Amino acid sequence: MAEIHVGGARADLTVVRSFVHRYLNTPTEHWAYPAYDTYGGSAGELSGPDLLAPILLNVSRISVRTYDELLAGLAVINERFSVPALEQTLADGGPDTLDALVDLFALLDDPGYHGVRLTTFTKILHRKRPATIPLYDEHIRRCYQEIGDPIRLPSEQGRSRTRFVRAWLTELQADLVAQRQQFEELASLAPGPGITALRALDIVG
Repeated sequence: MAEIHVGGARADLTVVRSFVHRYLNTPTEHWAYPAYDTYGGSAGELSGPDLLAPILLNVSRISVRTYDELLAGLAVINERFSVPALEQTLADGGPDTLDALVDLFALLDDPGYHGVRLTTFTKILHRKRPATIPLYDEHIRRCYQEIGDPIRLPSEQGRSRTRFVRAWLTELQADLVAQRQQFEELASLAPGPGITALRALDIVG
């Protein structure tokens, strides 16, 4: 039986392929594709409309205070979002790409934004660099922190968010690289618009 895994979670590839096909081809069942993936937002740098995209990927709400704080922080976010190292895909990226991602996510600690954690932040950013910036949510957290023997990313008391992000990105990159062909095949099931292997990994997770 051919398997695919995300973190410690493993499944039959045939079953996964059927689920991903359903996710990508039955929008009437209210999956996030293609609503999130076709959301217009803005071209180029992040701007106000992009801050609302997570609502289309199952973030229940974004408060006015959250929107205002993110809007006020766009100059700094875009400065870190636009570094050349993030033009490389996560699958092909080296230490400089991981460093740039960690530096970007470090904004959640300093200065921080009301109501914004890793889930919301990645869902704002992924659309703009879908082959580089992964998506994060409770399902992905469980794949890396609760499921499997051994658990790929065990809980660690006192670990900073920055250290967690670096450890998670390292493990996720390893999964993406080792199963690149499988995730690219799953991504090809999208009828349009196209999605990346990194988005397919999130759907599987």
